[in-house]
Amino acid sequence: MDPALLKPDPHLLHRALDWLNTAPSDAVIVGDSIADIEAGRVAGVMTIGFSTRQAKRDDLLEAGADAVCDDLFRIVDALAPKPEDRT
Repeated sequence: MDPALLKPDPHLLHRALDWLNTAPSDAVIVGDSIADIEAGRVAGVMTIGFSTRQAKRDDLLEAGADAVCDDLFRIVDALAPKPEDRT
């Protein structure tokens, strides 16, 4: 692997999207670093920053995160398929 292709380069996100046959508009990246947010923005996916510290939450928002959360269970609950979605 070429280190230049690691985040914030979106290469790995593009590979994941291709492998999953998923459009960027149907994906989200949850990350705890500015590099995660930058990679997601370049790849065109929604970005959710994760941090339990206010200063880091502020940094993630400043980097362009679409949302920031301090509880991973809230993220899982929000992204889980709803019963009405299972047809």
